[in-house]
Amino acid sequence: MNRNTSKGFTLIELLITVAVFVVLVGLGVPSFVSAIKNTKLTGDFTPLISALYLARSEAVKRSSSLTVCARASDNSCGDDWNNGWLVFTDNIQGAAGGVAGKVDANDAVLSVSPPLDGRSLEAAGSLAPNTNSVSNTAARDFITYSSTGGNNWSGGTFVMCDDRGEEHALTVNLAITGDIRKGRTKGGDIPVDVLGIDITCP
Repeated sequence: MNRNTSKGFTLIELLITVAVFVVLVGLGVPSFVSAIKNTKLTGDFTPLISALYLARSEAVKRSSSLTVCARASDNSCGDDWNNGWLVFTDNIQGAAGGVAGKVDANDAVLSVSPPLDGRSLEAAGSLAPNTNSVSNTAARDFITYSSTGGNNWSGGTFVMCDDRGEEHALTVNLAITGDIRKGRTKGGDIPVDVLGIDITCP
């Protein structure tokens, strides 16, 4: 007489399987969350780099000044980079010239970036020629590129952070020549600004 045997998991096997699953999820979730945050941070930072390159290339192409400024609205500058940024033709020369770093009647907005969501952005630069130092570096709400490709800063840095702090921050350093350089670390995990000083997040 054939006797059918039931096949399945015992309670101990089920508990072991659940325990292994919990451990794997515990190991994987933090990495997954970090990957998502890295993607979002890069997704906001890349348009900033693009805006700086756009302003510089268009300034040379048009033989005119172009500015990247903190956005107050889609056609006006403000002082909070977290609200996004504008790229616009900054006609400050001649009789019809306007105010530097301000969208005037003769200026044209070329690009608008929306507010940041969960990230923060700060900019600091020096306006004094050939004296790029901590003493004359301050928060800036706009940077202007000239027809030669140079800018109105002796040097400066944009810093974008999320809630993980300095070790995960992204930076771009700007030279008076107009060079746009990715921020690097100096012997540690924290990026340094254009002066070689560790950056700080708000």
